[in-house]
Amino acid sequence: MKSICLIAVVIFFSIHCKTQALYKQGIIVLKSGTKIECKIKMKNWELIPDLIDFKTNDTIKRVAVEEIQSFEIPGQIRFESHGLLLDDFSNSTAELTNDSLPIFKPISSLVEVLIKGEVSLYRYKTQKQNKYFIAKKNEELEQLVFKKYISHLGEIEEYKLYLTQLDSSNICSDTSILDQKLKYKKRDLYNQILKFNECSNKKAVSYFDPDIRSLNITLKAGIQFNSHSLFDPGINLITTGSSNFQLDYTFADQSLFKGSIEFEYIIPGHLRNASLVGEFSYQSFNSNEFKSLSSNTNTSPFMSLEYESIEFLLGYRKYFVFGSQIRPFFDLGVLTDWDFDAEYNFENPEFTDLNIVSGFGLRGGVGIRINQFLVHFQYSTPRNLYIPSDSKFRNHSISIGYSL
Repeated sequence: MKSICLIAVVIFFSIHCKTQALYKQGIIVLKSGTKIECKIKMKNWELIPDLIDFKTNDTIKRVAVEEIQSFEIPGQIRFESHGLLLDDFSNSTAELTNDSLPIFKPISSLVEVLIKGEVSLYRYKTQKQNKYFIAKKNEELEQLVFKKYISHLGEIEEYKLYLTQLDSSNICSDTSILDQKLKYKKRDLYNQILKFNECSNKKAVSYFDPDIRSLNITLKAGIQFNSHSLFDPGINLITTGSSNFQLDYTFADQSLFKGSIEFEYIIPGHLRNASLVGEFSYQSFNSNEFKSLSSNTNTSPFMSLEYESIEFLLGYRKYFVFGSQIRPFFDLGVLTDWDFDAEYNFENPEFTDLNIVSGFGLRGGVGIRINQFLVHFQYSTPRNLYIPSDSKFRNHSISIGYSL
């Protein structure tokens, strides 16, 4: 058990390190005016970065963001340095005040470009802040204001100035193009600014794909290979009538159908190479075994095992960054299950049936995702089905899946 866990941890961190070292062709412009064509080390960049690593002629270098005017990986990511008027209010319920109006302070920072055109959209995101800015061509950036506050009645209200700001930035002759129910969210704001540019026939460069999903729901089917043994070494002997005996069963291996549904949440970021996975799967194991269980009795009870359950896996998945179409991956998670009145049954009434109470285990897997299709091999560490006896239930499986 310990060796399996150690191997899993080593593989996991090896893959983690390997996937981080991805460099893509890009351009860095320094505030001094120097333009560097180089390979930029890709990171998730969900937050404003502190340092940028890059390579020129296979030499790895590093530059602080304070020196950067802009950096870009064409078609994927762009950050620009701007002077901003920022209201750093928090919309966290615990930090709300009675102030409904923004209070701006000047800062200088990198901001992420979401779309750049006649009307552009930017995002400023840190550990505590997630603000959006808008700018018409050749104009200063203006923060789109959305603020929650506590009214004089003690109720939480919302100040949606951003709708008025978007209306004044509408370069389209069709005033109805602005959605008055627009939410202060990345996808919604992006789509609105895109409509402004498209309506006026202005070319815009996009650095965000609104069609990329953050949740994959995958239906999987395959074959699961099960094995099981039950052994009580004598610490807890089972006593029935005048017979004391020791459990010692090894059931025949089985290959059975496995069906499951997987929910995968893609952790935000530009690499999109990590996710949290929850999987529900149905599994069954029905078998029987005839064996003498003690040296002081002639009784040879016939035991049958009826075990059906819904397994639940909660884990972490890491993708190799080979491209958006073909993505090998590795995952590791904690496994438990809910059984359907599962038990060990003795044919001889002299012996008491044993209820199954399964424990936790680990399940690791490797696979490959090709667009919406997935092939997945999984291996589970042994789990106890009857505690405190040494009751090892083992399984591994191979499945194919399709994401809805």
